[in-house]
Amino acid sequence: MARAFGRRIRELREMRGWSQSRMGAEVGLQRTYINSVENGGRNVTLATIGRIADAFGLSIESLFAGVSADTAEDGNTGPPEPQEQ
Repeated sequence: MARAFGRRIRELREMRGWSQSRMGAEVGLQRTYINSVENGGRNVTLATIGRIADAFGLSIESLFAGVSADTAEDGNTGPPEPQEQ
C-alpha cells in the first residue's frame, strides 16, 4: 500500500507542477522525505498524512482516492494466500 500511496502523492504533486522541494516546503518536510514517500519507502504517520492532505487542499479521504489496500505491490489483487504451517 505504501507504493500505491506514494504514486498518488507523486501524481497530485505533478498535477500542481510542484517539485519535491516545493512540496516539502508546503508540508514542512525535507525533499528527501517526500522522495521516500513517493517511492514507498516510508510508513507515513496519520499526522503527516493530514499535513499532506492540507497542502493539497484535500480531505484525507480524497487523498486516498484510488489507493487500495487490496492491491498487492506486484499488481495482484485480493488477500494474500494462506501459508501452510
